[in-house]
Amino acid sequence: MIRLLKVTPENVNEIIELSDTLSEEHNEMVAPNVVSLAQAYAYYDSTYVRAIYNDDVPVGFAMFKTDYKRKGFDVNGVYLVRLMIATDYQGKGYGKQAIDLFVDYFRKQGKKHFDVTSGQGQGSPLGFYLNYGFKNTGEFHKGALMLHLNL
Repeated sequence: MIRLLKVTPENVNEIIELSDTLSEEHNEMVAPNVVSLAQAYAYYDSTYVRAIYNDDVPVGFAMFKTDYKRKGFDVNGVYLVRLMIATDYQGKGYGKQAIDLFVDYFRKQGKKHFDVTSGQGQGSPLGFYLNYGFKNTGEFHKGALMLHLNL
C-alpha cells in the first residue's frame, strides 16, 4: 500500500539515497533528492514534500510548490516540481498511486489545478503524465513542456 510520509531525520538519508538508483537518462530529467530537499528547506513556506513508501519501503519522493498560480487561471493550484520513483520500483504503479493520493489531498485543500513540467527524450516521464490524464498545454517552462490537470 502506497503511503506519503514526511521526510524526517529518521528517513532523510534513505530518501536522498534513492537518487543513486536512477539511470543516467533519468538523472537528466530529475534533480537529485538532496537538491530538492535543500530547495524545499529554502522555500519551506510554499513547498510540500513527501517521501513515497510502499508499506515500509521507500520507493520515491515528491516536491510541490503550493502557492502556485498559473498564468491565465484565477484559482490557486499546485505545481509538481519533482517526482522521482527509484529505478527498481518504476513501472509498478507506485507513481500513479502517489499522484492519486496527491490529487485527493490537494482537492481537499481547495486547489483547482495541478501542473507539472516534463522534459522530452530518453528517460522522459511525459508518457506517464499524459496516460494519467494531464493535458499538454503547448507551453514551455525552462525548456520543459507544461502539462495541466484540472482538479
